[in-house]
Amino acid sequence: MPSRIMHLIIADALAKEVGAQAPGALLLGALAPDAAKADEAASEALHFASRSYIAYGDFLHRYGERMPDPFLLGYLSHLVGDDIWSIFVHASGLRDRVREEPRLAKVYYRDFLLCNAKLLEAYPKEELYAALLEAEIPSGWSGREGGLGPLLAEQKRRALLDFDYPAAHLTEELQLITLGDVHLGMDRCIQRTLDLYRPWLQSDPDAREDAFILHPHHL
Repeated sequence: MPSRIMHLIIADALAKEVGAQAPGALLLGALAPDAAKADEAASEALHFASRSYIAYGDFLHRYGERMPDPFLLGYLSHLVGDDIWSIFVHASGLRDRVREEPRLAKVYYRDFLLCNAKLLEAYPKEELYAALLEAEIPSGWSGREGGLGPLLAEQKRRALLDFDYPAAHLTEELQLITLGDVHLGMDRCIQRTLDLYRPWLQSDPDAREDAFILHPHHL
């Protein structure tokens, strides 16, 4: 799945696309699904995970009445990003390679660290860091997400630490993935998220009903 930095850059791009007045809320939303990563059942619930795909329709149906909302747009972008990346690693054979050669798991993880550095170096990272630093967790985040606040605060803390990387990461070569793969996946995520979210920006009830039943196999 995309790294925290990848999710943040996607969310920041979406904030600019929709003219969000509160980019910080959108950034936190992009981190929220991973807040309970240590608890498998809770993590699956926060990711609206089905057996074969992430159920965008379930998410949009649950929160449609609260749209448009920057935090939820960020949340949606995370779900879309995870699914697009999952499709990529499966279609490219990368998932099978890592399963067949367990040593590659560490190589894959290191590639993500290197990608973080390379992506941030080419991005207005100071502005992104400041927006995340100042972001406050929305009040009233309850129900299924009860108790998410402290966990999301920890995700935010870790994400801020991701901005501090060794200079050597900028020149070290990637081994399993390419920046081209990452950029393509991020661009697809931005466009797909906008497609799903646009009905709420346009006040189009019919399009909203269609969005409820869309899932990755319609990509």
